[in-house]
Amino acid sequence: MSYESAAYSMWKYQRHFRAAAKYFAERVFKTLDQLFDPQLFLVGILADHNAERLPAYVEPEKDFWIDSERFNGVLALAQSLIPAYPEAGKLQSHSLAQQRQDKAVFYRSIRDAVKKTIESESAASSSLRYYVSLPTRLKGYLVCTVLALQDNVIGAYYELKRSVVTNIATPRSAVSLTNLHLVIEVHRLVPLNPAALIQLTICQSADPSAVDPKRDTS
Repeated sequence: MSYESAAYSMWKYQRHFRAAAKYFAERVFKTLDQLFDPQLFLVGILADHNAERLPAYVEPEKDFWIDSERFNGVLALAQSLIPAYPEAGKLQSHSLAQQRQDKAVFYRSIRDAVKKTIESESAASSSLRYYVSLPTRLKGYLVCTVLALQDNVIGAYYELKRSVVTNIATPRSAVSLTNLHLVIEVHRLVPLNPAALIQLTICQSADPSAVDPKRDTS
């Protein structure tokens, strides 16, 4: 079966989405500092068991420094991380609130497991710092966007010692603030039809589901 088939991809427009998100990351971070050369890729973890689909998927999938198979153990690793989260042992009085908390904890564990897997890979560049988004559920996959930035450039910017001030989460540096801006911008839902995807210079979206006209957020 060809890797171009549906069984060997997450969703139809994943390549277009990655290209658009990478373009936006380059535009945002080079505005801050021309020395930045953002790298961006996607990691999808299969949440809905299907023997005909890959348990994990990396985009780009060909000739990339880390293979999809390296993420096959993410679900198991994520489950092992959950007990260490302070909120994992808290019970909510309302069932809906409990469901939301459990989902948030689970998504956080997927993000952290993906990040740990990347950082444990021997081929991972020690000169890059990796940022992993919380996953978006799409076509049966939990899809994380991974951004890598040059560590020496990040180090050139002053950074606060604390990321929480008076119980409010605060960006610790200009880089963190720019990263936050990127996350906000790339999660905007901008309605795009497939033909518009070739016009990457006008694409402002980075919610993967926004790039697929048949959105699946189940």
